[in-house]
Amino acid sequence: MMCLHYGLARRAALEMFKAGLTAQDDHDLPRKSPLNQLVKEHSAEFRKYAQRFGMDPSSRAELDVPSTVRSRREILLGSDKDNAAFFDDAFWFDLARQK
Repeated sequence: MMCLHYGLARRAALEMFKAGLTAQDDHDLPRKSPLNQLVKEHSAEFRKYAQRFGMDPSSRAELDVPSTVRSRREILLGSDKDNAAFFDDAFWFDLARQK
């Protein structure tokens, strides 16, 4: 849904800039483009999703993220020492020499 709102807001904004920021009403008076409302609504919905997922600075600060940083090896394999060799360069060089 977040991507849908982004896409619709972007499409409406592009169309609005092509057509102009104003449109003529029934009395030939310049009025705000109706596409402006679409941009506003879909941008607001996108912003809500971004806040829920911690994608803006204020909501990111509220996330409870552990302070420890783990290596890519630990994330993928845990603390298993046998599987950790898979990520060592020496493992791959030895394997290539055997062939």
